[in-house]
Amino acid sequence: EISACLVGSEMCIRDRRYAEAVPHAEKAAEFGPSNARYRRRLADAYFKVGRVDDAKKTYAVAAKMGDPKAKERLLRLQPGTD
Repeated sequence: EISACLVGSEMCIRDRRYAEAVPHAEKAAEFGPSNARYRRRLADAYFKVGRVDDAKKTYAVAAKMGDPKAKERLLRLQPGTD
């Protein structure tokens, strides 16, 4: 089932159906709680639907888990960075 969640979230994001991507990405993160990439994808989906606070929190978790892309995206969301 995790494969279906990952594929679903990726397809929705690719097709710019961000609101549909969120539940798929949430489920993937639930199935793989220690997978930083799943968390980053969830944060990306949150960001795309305007859930910026949720995105920041989720990027922070993924960054702490060692995902460099999550750290980069979190830094871009901090005040004073353009």
